[in-house]
Amino acid sequence: MVRSDSMGTAIKNNQIKIHGEYLEINITIEKSVNSDDIIQAFMQILVFNYVNISQLVMSTDGFELYISSKYFEKVMKLINEIRNNTLI
Repeated sequence: MVRSDSMGTAIKNNQIKIHGEYLEINITIEKSVNSDDIIQAFMQILVFNYVNISQLVMSTDGFELYISSKYFEKVMKLINEIRNNTLI
């Protein structure tokens, strides 16, 4: 399992695109960390915070999530908390 203080530095970049009622979230992960662990930890955080994931697509440098746009504010808050190591 990934420690919360190391997870923030593992996320290299994130982009969010809106496609109608869905958000496409592209997250790039630093090459020096195990991306499978980061993806698992991130998914657990989303599920724990009641964010339903429609689709997960893994790539060589990160992953893409597709979720309902009604979760936009919650997901942005979670990503910022992860990046700033302030996630409780």
